[in-house]
Amino acid sequence: TVSRCGMVYLPPENLGWRPCVTSWTERNLFPAHGLESQPLTEELVAFLLSLFDATIDKGLAFVRSASRELVPTVDSQLVDSLGAFFDSLLPQAGLDLSKPADELKPAVAAMYTFSYIWSIGGSIDEAHWPMFDELVRDLFVEHTQLPNAGDVRDYYVALPSVDFKPWTEVMHEFKFDPKAAFFSMLVPTVDTVRYSYLLEKSLSVSKPMLFTGHSGVGKSAVISNLISRLVDGGAWASLPISFSAQTSARRTQESIESKLDKRKKTLLGPPPGKRMVMFVDDVNMPTLETYGAAPPVELLRQFLDQGGFYDRQKLFWKAVSDVVEVAACGPPG
Repeated sequence: TVSRCGMVYLPPENLGWRPCVTSWTERNLFPAHGLESQPLTEELVAFLLSLFDATIDKGLAFVRSASRELVPTVDSQLVDSLGAFFDSLLPQAGLDLSKPADELKPAVAAMYTFSYIWSIGGSIDEAHWPMFDELVRDLFVEHTQLPNAGDVRDYYVALPSVDFKPWTEVMHEFKFDPKAAFFSMLVPTVDTVRYSYLLEKSLSVSKPMLFTGHSGVGKSAVISNLISRLVDGGAWASLPISFSAQTSARRTQESIESKLDKRKKTLLGPPPGKRMVMFVDDVNMPTLETYGAAPPVELLRQFLDQGGFYDRQKLFWKAVSDVVEVAACGPPG
């Protein structure tokens, strides 16, 4: 369909996921002209694309076959998340591209498998995890050595090796600090460790993330704990926002702008040399307006889509750089 202002619109069901993957591999993996070096060789990218062809359609069909998601997603979104997770694992893999491609394919397959589990299967409710576990084991039996015990989500890929090891191996022992505030304590569990790991990887490639779950499961605690550790490391700054039923779009924008530096008249960002994580808690709380939209959430959507917002007095565009959004909410309904 060609609109009156000259844009070509392709329905997602007609476009499919392959153009997104092709664009991503050419931009980020090979030939990756905008990067200083090529993360993968042409042969390894061809191998990676063969994994996409062999697994994506079956995974998406599984997700769409029944009401298995806590928050509805679209196919391109899940595939884009897979690429982001894969990008985040590449530095840790430390691939030596001077080696024969056949020696590096197991590492590529292992990274792809882990990324597949937490992207295509990332939005599935817990009741359907066993079925997804069976699907993943069937799809990757020829490419990745997954442990037989437990669920595939119980393991992480221990790069630079290609082994999948249990999260319990990287779970630190809890040490009680009598001087620490009660609400600042977080007892490590498999859930806190793996979700913190996934969030940290997502932030490393500036990929926004949404945590959803019932009240009291620890969404805010996991996010806040990781952000605190990142801020203590010195490379990150934080911008916490908590929504309520009375939150307005104007107040939300004022809160965001008050924590950002004015780099130029039309450019806002965190202090020099730092990146910022904006944590929006209870993002589902704002009251809906007459036509069913939540203005504060629409402001966040504009920030995610276009990287900024308009000045409310003079109506010029303000770009926001080096800020990654993380949000938490209860399940819809």
